[in-house]
Amino acid sequence: MSLTNEQITATIQELNANLVKSGLTKEQIAQDLKTNIEKINRILSLSQHSLEDPWILKEYLDEKSKNKAMSPSHFQLYQETITNIGF
Repeated sequence: MSLTNEQITATIQELNANLVKSGLTKEQIAQDLKTNIEKINRILSLSQHSLEDPWILKEYLDEKSKNKAMSPSHFQLYQETITNIGF
């Protein structure tokens, strides 16, 4: 699936908004996900080549936000994708 420039920008903003809401540092996230800060930065900028990594980070940040009784930011792209797939 290719993203438009608008979708890329929105997804980057949404990932970073959820990072802030989580209250976690990139170091904590990297440790929890057993990776390194450089990879977290690539995922946050959507320059990571693995397609599943942004989804994994999104789910992780959603869970951490929910644990703090905060609502994670809405991910428009993921809602559109799920709707189009029609599970």
